[in-house]
Amino acid sequence: MTEHIPHDPTAPVDAARVIRAVEDVLRAGPLTAGDSFHAFGGSSLQAMRVCLRLEQATGVATPPELLLDSETVGEFAEAVVARAAAR
Repeated sequence: MTEHIPHDPTAPVDAARVIRAVEDVLRAGPLTAGDSFHAFGGSSLQAMRVCLRLEQATGVATPPELLLDSETVGEFAEAVVARAAAR
């Protein structure tokens, strides 16, 4: 498990960082962009943890539904990166 990353609004958000957050919360990995959060036992509580971890680390607020509704962790990562770019 990686160490907690302090809040830094200027921290870069990239797909690899998002996928690492999913891996850490699921305690699974390595995950690929094509892997499903649900196939690795992901729950709504874990989705909340992933999104909270990302918000604390990057300042990008992401609703857990975005992860729960994504087909793959790669799709979720792309959505988070897009949200970061739009702010």
